[in-house]
Amino acid sequence: MTIDLNLSIEKLVRDKELSYMDAVLHYADVSEIEPEAMAKMLRKEMVYLWVLGGQRFHNEVWKLI
Repeated sequence: MTIDLNLSIEKLVRDKELSYMDAVLHYADVSEIEPEAMAKMLRKEMVYLWVLGGQRFHNEVWKLI
């Protein structure tokens, strides 16, 4: 499951041009899995990219305020 999950997230990022954060949330929604549970199944590198994407989004929002 873990390998398939990581590959599925990578495919969403590549094919649908989603951020890692959006790809994880999309996959969680479609698969009816809590994003927090998915984080435990992802490779450490993938979790890093997910968190980094969230930080970038947060920084962009604060620029708008």
